[in-house]
Amino acid sequence: MSAAIAKVDIACGTPVALLEFANHHQDWAPDLIVVDEAARDTEASSLMLHSKWQESLGLYIGDTKQFQPMALAKGQKDFKSLFSSQRQISLFRRMESTGRLTAVLKRNHRAGYNTAEWALETFYGPIAHLSPKAWVVVGDIAQIPPHLTMEHDLGPGKTTSNPFALQKQTSLLHRVVEGGARHSTLRMNMLAHRNAGCPVNNLYNNNIMLWRHKWNEAGALDAIIKHFQANVNSDHPMDQCFAQVEFTHARATTPLSSSKVNSTHAKWIMQQVESLLESKLMGVGKNAQKPNTVLVVAAYKEQVVDLKMRFMDLA
Repeated sequence: MSAAIAKVDIACGTPVALLEFANHHQDWAPDLIVVDEAARDTEASSLMLHSKWQESLGLYIGDTKQFQPMALAKGQKDFKSLFSSQRQISLFRRMESTGRLTAVLKRNHRAGYNTAEWALETFYGPIAHLSPKAWVVVGDIAQIPPHLTMEHDLGPGKTTSNPFALQKQTSLLHRVVEGGARHSTLRMNMLAHRNAGCPVNNLYNNNIMLWRHKWNEAGALDAIIKHFQANVNSDHPMDQCFAQVEFTHARATTPLSSSKVNSTHAKWIMQQVESLLESKLMGVGKNAQKPNTVLVVAAYKEQVVDLKMRFMDLA
C-alpha cells in the first residue's frame, strides 16, 4: 500500500478524510493544497490540512458571500466561549475583512451564463439544440409567488442562513418587471376587465405593470429582433410589441391534486404550436434545414401532463 501511495500525484477528498489519510501515510506530502468552497468551512476544517503539511503551498478558493458557518452553541445563553462570535464567521470571510485576500475574481461566470446554454448543458447534454426565433413568456406577476421550502421556512420573526431567501420568495417574472428589464415594449394584460386598465393596474399590479415602456439599453436585443425580421416577420417593429394577447380567463388557474392547471393558457399554446408546425419554417444554426421545433415550458406538473396529452392528440 505504501508503494502505491507513493505514486499518487493528486489526492481529492473532504478535510477530515484527507487528514485521516495523512495520519496513516506519513511519507506522502503534497506540494500544493487546494481548498475549494473555503467560505463554507469552519476555521478548523480550513486549517487542519495545512497544520499537517506545513511546507506545502496553499490555495484557498471560495465565495465570501455564501453561507457562513454558524457556532454550534449559538442561542445557548449559558454557554461560555470566547470564540463564539469568531466561529459564526468563516475564516475566509474574516480574511476578506482584514484585506488578506491575494486575488479577487471580478466576474462570477455563473452570473453571466446564458440561461439556455445552462439548461441544455445541465439537463439535455448534446441531444438538444436550441435556436429559438422568439421567446414568449406568459404569466401574471400578481399571482402567488413561489415560496421557500419547509427546510428554510423557519416561521415568522426568525431568519434563515440562506442568502437567496428574499429572491426565492418572489417569482422571476415579478423581479423582471420590478427591475425594469423589459426589452422592447411590454403591454399590460387587462385580464377579464377589458379596457379597465388603470384600476386593474392599481388593484392587482401595484402600478408597476406599465402600458408602454421602452428599454433604453436594448443593444443585445437589437440583433435578435433583426434576425426575427429577416427570417420570420419583416414588419416586426424594433421598439414595441407586434401583437397583444388578451386572455378573457387569464386567472383561471385551477388547483388539481397538489399541482395546478390552466386550460386557457394550454389552448392558446396549442394554437401557436399548430400554426408554427403548419408554417413549414426551418430551424437555424445547428438545426438549419431541419423542421422547426418548439419548446414549451410549464411551471406546474399537471400543466405539463395536460400539454403532453394535447400534443399526443395533435400527433
